[in-house]
Amino acid sequence: MIDILILAGGEVLSWGKNSHGQLGLGKAVDIQTVPLPVRALLGVPVTQISAGGAHTLALTLHGLVYCCGANNAGQLGLNRVDEKGTVHFYTLFCKV
Repeated sequence: MIDILILAGGEVLSWGKNSHGQLGLGKAVDIQTVPLPVRALLGVPVTQISAGGAHTLALTLHGLVYCCGANNAGQLGLNRVDEKGTVHFYTLFCKV
């Protein structure tokens, strides 16, 4: 189980199981027991989070998408299958 929290200012905290890097904290820690800020998203105004059991997507105020975690079935929408344990920016969706 993973937990992701967006604070009022758009800061993202995460904790829980991190076996695929789905918390956006890298893969060095398998389980994060206390909420930690996702450093790659510091200063990025996140408005929505979508999380599966092993992956996470974050939508910003400006319509950009950040993703991390398992991608063995293409769940990150990267047009390839691999895993990303750290948060990466992808222009999956563009604000119209």
